[in-house]
Amino acid sequence: MAAACRLILCCLLATVLVCAPGAAIASTEAASATAACAALVGEDFSAVDEFSTLKAYLYSIFFNLISNSVKYRRHNIPCIIEIKSRRAKNKIELLFKDNGMGIDLTKNSEQVFGLYKRFHSNIEGKGMGLFMVKTQVETLGGKISLKSEENKGTEFLIEFEK
Repeated sequence: MAAACRLILCCLLATVLVCAPGAAIASTEAASATAACAALVGEDFSAVDEFSTLKAYLYSIFFNLISNSVKYRRHNIPCIIEIKSRRAKNKIELLFKDNGMGIDLTKNSEQVFGLYKRFHSNIEGKGMGLFMVKTQVETLGGKISLKSEENKGTEFLIEFEK
């Protein structure tokens, strides 16, 4: 059942869980993920601060994208995550941007949201997070796209019809 979801609460809850000691990040990553969360997680929900949707799915989307930003950060620079809402014509947009490892889209663009697809073999994972995000966004009637460049970061754009 759809309910009004406050975006800032989804963002804060996901950030707290991702950055908490012993968080739901792969066990070998938990300690360094906690340290990385001392970095900046910025948000701007001034354009849209809430909308009616399935709270559990929206929370899961925030959690997966924030945890991926922390997990796939570049270790030589602070992890910076920006999350914004925007209104565009008849759409609500959510933008997730980080300065992490990025993904080589020239090789992997068709596989990014595939089940069990992984792009950084040196980091533990199962390849399910982005598949779940895409499935949940589409179940909510939205679309997801991304821009990414290796060693520059990744930007996800989620669009929902108003």
